[in-house]
Amino acid sequence: MIKKLQIVIGICLFFGTMTAFAQGAGTNDIDGDGVSDLFRTKFSSSDKIRWAAKQSSDSTLNNIGLLGSKGNLTAVVDWEDGAAITRLSSSISGSKVIWSAKTASTGDPLGSFTFGRKTDTLITGADFDGDGLPDAVAVRGVGTKLRWFIKHSPLGGGSTEDQIDYGDKESGKPTYMDLEGDGDWLGVADKKISNPSQYILRLKNPRTEDTDTINLGTFAGTPEPIEDATGKDVLALVTKTSSKTRIVFRNRFGTILDTVEFEHPGNSQDGKHVIGDFVGGDPGEEVAVQVGTEMKVYNPFSETTTTVTNFDGTPVGRFLVAALENKEECGKLNMPDGPFGNVWKPNSDTQFFAVAIITSALHKQISSVAVYKDSNNQFIKNLTTKGFGNPDPGGVEREHFQDYSITGAMYKSLYGAIRLRVNLNNGKCLTAVITDPSIRVD
Repeated sequence: MIKKLQIVIGICLFFGTMTAFAQGAGTNDIDGDGVSDLFRTKFSSSDKIRWAAKQSSDSTLNNIGLLGSKGNLTAVVDWEDGAAITRLSSSISGSKVIWSAKTASTGDPLGSFTFGRKTDTLITGADFDGDGLPDAVAVRGVGTKLRWFIKHSPLGGGSTEDQIDYGDKESGKPTYMDLEGDGDWLGVADKKISNPSQYILRLKNPRTEDTDTINLGTFAGTPEPIEDATGKDVLALVTKTSSKTRIVFRNRFGTILDTVEFEHPGNSQDGKHVIGDFVGGDPGEEVAVQVGTEMKVYNPFSETTTTVTNFDGTPVGRFLVAALENKEECGKLNMPDGPFGNVWKPNSDTQFFAVAIITSALHKQISSVAVYKDSNNQFIKNLTTKGFGNPDPGGVEREHFQDYSITGAMYKSLYGAIRLRVNLNNGKCLTAVITDPSIRVD
């Protein structure tokens, strides 16, 4: 999370209750009242991205203008001093990523730069060098590790870049978290080696090389940082189904601080969320969850909920961990392909959870099988090899890849359509889209 030194006298809006304190910036504040505003996007008739912000000071909608188009990634980032709407798009060549930003208060161009590849996991909102300005981050697999490419303060006068190898390429989900209030740590969510149904967050301080771990329980998603009243982060573990959004908050020791649920009608917008300091005077930050045309703003430190009405569009915040779509790099995994080929089972016969059975034509050629959300290429998890069985008519057995925490029905409610990616030992890959993971495909 971004940290800046602010002097606060008399009132506590975003920066806490201390008179002079290094606290969270990344305020996404367009009206200058010191409280985060709720940004949203909608598509124009020509599929351009139209930005606006619901101002905290008077609840009016500030129409910012256009930036980006369908297929871009979006975030709101305080690149310099004040909120900037930001889009990440593919270059003309299609392989690189262009980061573009406009000042939210005026709509004027702030700048742009080229950084990362569209197959990378792209991250916004983190400050790894602790200078109070956000860095641009691109994470990709190199060998068996995750390599973090960090461009420090790219629109705030910075020019340095770092490369850090941290995390497992096959199973790690990159994120970040500020443990001490002085800058973010690299974070990689992964399964526990001793118990694959349990997850942990592995952390590394890029400034000191210190490491730490936090227990995530059975949460298999990407943890998100949320700042407490002292300027340090705790974790928000957000799970969304078609009917409700559940958030578990854990501190740096893995202790559950609070849990909250919001029920919603189940349309495509419901359950989307952003994090910021949306309520002046409350300790720390809040999570705002979309429920119909309202945003339910929940503070886990005061355990209070505030409702923002007349919110229409897709909420956008500072936290982004995603890749631009890039499905053409893999060959096609044929599904369905008959009774002795590839199979997706929403419930395995022995473990209850989902399982993928891969054709005997790829016998002992597979390095891993991963699951992605099809709509935005979001990595969900790697399945665990369970051994061989169910031979074809020639007696060649097929390899089974088991999920130990999610059923096919749960995949459908959490992610909609999914995509299986079979990574081969020769470096190539094959993919297949499972439109309805709750139904068997063979």
